[in-house]
Amino acid sequence: MKPEISVIMPLYNKEKTVKRAIDSILAQSFEDFELIIVNDESNDSSREIAACCSDQRIRIIDRENGGSGAARNTGIENANAGLLAFLDADDEWVPLYLQNAYNEMKRANVGIVGTTYYEFPKGIDIADNLGKTALREGIGKISARDNTLSAFERLQFFHVGNSLVKTDLARNVRGFDNKKRNGVDTVFFYKVLANAEYSIITPSAVIHHRDASGLSNKVPSQLPTIFLDPSCILNFCPKELRGKMEEVISYVSLMEARRRARRGMKADAEFLHQSFPKMKEFSKLYSKLQREMAFSLYFKYWTAFKRLLGPPARRFCRERFAGRSFHKLEDVLDEAGRSE
Repeated sequence: MKPEISVIMPLYNKEKTVKRAIDSILAQSFEDFELIIVNDESNDSSREIAACCSDQRIRIIDRENGGSGAARNTGIENANAGLLAFLDADDEWVPLYLQNAYNEMKRANVGIVGTTYYEFPKGIDIADNLGKTALREGIGKISARDNTLSAFERLQFFHVGNSLVKTDLARNVRGFDNKKRNGVDTVFFYKVLANAEYSIITPSAVIHHRDASGLSNKVPSQLPTIFLDPSCILNFCPKELRGKMEEVISYVSLMEARRRARRGMKADAEFLHQSFPKMKEFSKLYSKLQREMAFSLYFKYWTAFKRLLGPPARRFCRERFAGRSFHKLEDVLDEAGRSE
């Protein structure tokens, strides 16, 4: 008999964490699943460690290195179940994750179920944010009538690790981007959410290890896919939702341009500024971007200086140079520093 859920795990050089991830899957109270581990040509002992986990529900598929998106697509192609769950080899689930998500999928009959999660090492429970932002527990749908920020916050909530998706839906939007680019997960979930209702549930049952995944406040040198090729999302949007999704992408591009300008990556900020002219509609944030781009080259030195010398140096600068003609530059740089 076919399993109810296919769990897909891309694997590339995660020898320190893969057993923890697999153990968390095998410890699920919901047992009717298959685990498809797609080895993306790991060159450490990750594959050997995974192979030592003896369970008849585990399948390991070896493929040439193509990135996490291509590995997940291999899993989707080989999935036998009507529902898909994803877990990266450096994250983990608590034992009730699959059961809770499965129950909600059967109850609500939506395209995707998202579970709140914990961010480690800070120990943040995302469930605490429900009600403080646009995130609400229960069933919803991205709509053309939505406020742009509201749509953005809900789109950003869903990611690999906390989402249970109908297999047919994932295949209909053609899965993940096969190219080795940043942000392929974002593109996938934007496509899914443009075409289906969702449900958000608690309690938090996913542990997202940002330290193990290598995620940090550092800005990747390569721009994410959503900025390089927004058509990979827009082409899958229903006609009535395309305008709203363009607004969301413009908002995201504005925030990314500001982030890169504050880190001295002026060329990237200018590229985004030119590629997404609709960002001007967010007038207050856009005016900040203009100032940040004007002083972009100074930011990386200013930030490094403040981190090295700390608050005493900032107080000294303000006292020593108070009233000088370049106080506007200092104000802009201070704002950038507070955003770090």
